[in-house]
Amino acid sequence: MTARPITTVTLTADGRGWVDDAEVPVPPGSTLEQARVAVLQVVTGIAEYEQRSVWVRATGPDGRYEVVVHPDGRIDDARTSREMTENPDAQRAPEAYREQMAAIATAAATGQHPIAAHLAQQLLDQAMQDYKEDGHPYVLRVQELRAHTLLEGGNAAEAVEAYLAVARGWAQRGSASYWGAAQRAYACWHRISEPAQAIWLGDQLVGVLRIGGEDASATLRQVLRRLDELRTGLVG
Repeated sequence: MTARPITTVTLTADGRGWVDDAEVPVPPGSTLEQARVAVLQVVTGIAEYEQRSVWVRATGPDGRYEVVVHPDGRIDDARTSREMTENPDAQRAPEAYREQMAAIATAAATGQHPIAAHLAQQLLDQAMQDYKEDGHPYVLRVQELRAHTLLEGGNAAEAVEAYLAVARGWAQRGSASYWGAAQRAYACWHRISEPAQAIWLGDQLVGVLRIGGEDASATLRQVLRRLDELRTGLVG
């Protein structure tokens, strides 16, 4: 396997910066932050020119760190980028969240379902803040965990909504994880006994299952059959 090329960046407290040992021109009297901006412009230019994300190993007054600079100017923490490269569907929990996820699992296993759901919502809020995207794989996995805590706590309707949102997110990413989330939404939906609520969520479930095409056709037919029965019951 070809080693990932590393671009080195050096910043000093007196407002100077280097990219791969070449000093970046900055106006006299520049601050550290101004040098950082100038260096970032150079690295982004490399990413744009080569049409690839650039892995950066930086050293400066605030320590050593690694980031990934993308051609569109986005900057990601290198550890997160490495995790996502190795784990694109987030099948393993990110290291930073494992302690919180363990606490959620413990609360759920000991019957403390409101606490588990509260902790899961807190983790979902944190994931959204960390990744700025509701369709990010780690956000979707945390949303799945929240859906499970809602279901275990007896809130099937909210669990269905959460699983449907996850299924849509995976579908947008073209991930096979879509089908697992759609199936869980379907299973939760059958726990809803209130007809009007079941019809409203069933209509949403139909839309999500149609994304799956032929693979989801058998499940889709069952949902449509139950919806007909529910509507007939309401009318009758």
